[in-house]
Amino acid sequence: MSDLLNSVSGSSTTDAVVEAYKKTQQQPIDTLKQRKAVLEKRQVFFTSLRTKLESLSSTTSAFTDSTASLSKFRTKKAVSSDTSVASVSATATAAVGVQTLKVDRLASSDILASDRKTLADASGYTAGTKSFDITANGTTKTVSVEFDGTENNETALAKISNAINNTADIGVTAGFIKDTSTTGRLTFSSKSSGADNRISFSDPDNVLSQVGITNALTADPSNRTVFTASNAGYLRADSSELDSKFQLNSIEIVRSSNSVSDVVEGLTITLTKAQDAASQPISLTTSADEQGAISNASPLLDSFNWVVAQLNDESATYKDDFAIRSFRSNLRQVSSSQFDGKYKYLSDVGITADDNGKLAISDSSKFRDAVTNNSEDVAKLFGQFADKINSTIGSLIGDNGLIGSRSTSISSQIKSVSSRTTELEKRVDAQGESLRKQYETVLSLYIKAQQQFSLIGGLSSSS
Repeated sequence: MSDLLNSVSGSSTTDAVVEAYKKTQQQPIDTLKQRKAVLEKRQVFFTSLRTKLESLSSTTSAFTDSTASLSKFRTKKAVSSDTSVASVSATATAAVGVQTLKVDRLASSDILASDRKTLADASGYTAGTKSFDITANGTTKTVSVEFDGTENNETALAKISNAINNTADIGVTAGFIKDTSTTGRLTFSSKSSGADNRISFSDPDNVLSQVGITNALTADPSNRTVFTASNAGYLRADSSELDSKFQLNSIEIVRSSNSVSDVVEGLTITLTKAQDAASQPISLTTSADEQGAISNASPLLDSFNWVVAQLNDESATYKDDFAIRSFRSNLRQVSSSQFDGKYKYLSDVGITADDNGKLAISDSSKFRDAVTNNSEDVAKLFGQFADKINSTIGSLIGDNGLIGSRSTSISSQIKSVSSRTTELEKRVDAQGESLRKQYETVLSLYIKAQQQFSLIGGLSSSS
C-alpha cells in the first residue's frame, strides 16, 4: 500500500496537474516581465541619451569661449620646401606669408672624454668614498663613488660611470667605452643641447683628474681642450658651437635647441640638417588651413548628430513621453535658428540639415571661403549655435535634470516590478505545492476506497 501511494505521489500525472495550474496563473507573471523589459529598454535609452547630451555639452564649451572658438577657425598650416633641412608647424596666431631659412649649424649636446687608460693597470684610487660635482643643464649634482683600493682601471671606470648614471636628476649620461681590447675611456654627454647646457665639473677628491679630466680643460669656455685619440678633452673647443645657428630672412639667429618657437609668432621650426655654405635657403610657407577648420568644426556637428540619430532611431521608446518628444522637436529647430552677425544661418557658411535633421558641411567651398576671409564671423556664428544647443539641453542633463529624474523613476519602477514578479511566482509555487498535496490526498483516499471495494467484493464471492 505504501509503495503504491509513493508511486502515485511522484507520478507524472501529479506533476502535470500542478504544471497545468501554474500555466493558468502565468499570464500575470508574463505581463510583469514584459513590463520590466519595456522599462529596462527605456532605462538604456535614457542612459545612452544622457551620455550623448553630456558629450555634446562638453563639446560646445570649445565654441562658447570666443578666443578658443576663433582659434578653431583661424587655423593655419605651414609647409617647408625641404623637410630634410627643417620642418615647420603653425598655430592660429601665425601670419600668412613666406619665410626663407638657411641652417648653418644644428644644436648639439656637449661631450667630454677622459684619457685612454690601460684596463688592466692599477687605477691608483685609494679606499674610501670619493666625490666630484658635475654641472650641466644649469644644475650641479654631487656624484659619490665607493672605492676599495684594489680596482684596476676597468673596474674603476665602470664604477665612476655607474655612479653618474645612478645619480638622480643629473644633467649628463656617462659611458664606459672600450676603444680597444685593452684600453678604455669615460665619456660624458649632456642630456640637453646648447651652450647653456655645457658640462663643467669640480673635483676636490681628484676622481676625474685621475683619468685626465682637469680644470685646465675647461678654463675658457670658448677655448676648451679638444680630446684626441688618447688624451682627455671636449668634442668642441668653443662651447658656443653647441648652439644651433640659422638665418631667417637673412637675419642670423642662435638658439640652444633645434626646435625653435620663439622667433616667429605662431611658428615652430624644427631644424634637422645643416646646409653647406653654397646651399640656397629653403622656404617656409604659412597659409590659411581651411581643411583644419573643417576638422575643428566636425566634433560639434558630430556630437549634435549623434543625439539626433538616437532620438530618430528610438522614437518608439519614448513615444508616450511628451517632454522628450518636445525636446526632439526643439533640437531640430536649433539647426535652422537665426543668429546675429554677418552669418545669420548655418547655411550661410555651407552647413545644412538633411531630412533626418543631421547637420553636415554640404558646401565645402562656401565654408572654406567663410573661414578664410571672415574667421571671426564664423566663430561668432558657431558660438551662438553652441549657446543655443546648451540652452536647449540644459534642463535635461545634470543631477537635477529631466533625464536624471526619469532614470531614477524608471529604476524605482523596475525594482517594484521585479519584487512583484518574485512575490507572484512564490505565491503560485506555494499554491501549486498546496494543490499537489490536496491532489495526492484525494488520490490516496480514492485508492484506499478502491482497495476496500476490492476486498468486499472478494469476500462476497467467497461466501
